[in-house]
Amino acid sequence: MTKHTKAFTLLFLSLFFCIQTNILLGQNNNTTYSKEVQAKIKQFENNLGLWVQIGNQQFTLADRMKSNHINGVSIALIKDYKIEWAKGYGWADSAEQRPVTTST
Repeated sequence: MTKHTKAFTLLFLSLFFCIQTNILLGQNNNTTYSKEVQAKIKQFENNLGLWVQIGNQQFTLADRMKSNHINGVSIALIKDYKIEWAKGYGWADSAEQRPVTTST
């Protein structure tokens, strides 16, 4: 590899990681969404079904997390190649009481 190729590769990788970091840090749980998007989030949180429906049985996200022993999860909904909403649920570290964020 030539000296210029190494420098270009290093510059490219540095730029790539800076952009990715800014994207991840720019998304947080304090984002305010429109009432329409908030309604979609509530609908998602409160109406999780199973692969096989048994009657009209519905579960909340909290129910599913508890039954599958999941302490925390970060969820993002992608629409038209853009993040429509992202939100963290539960604990990233339950011992430290550190909540899940969208960048966890």
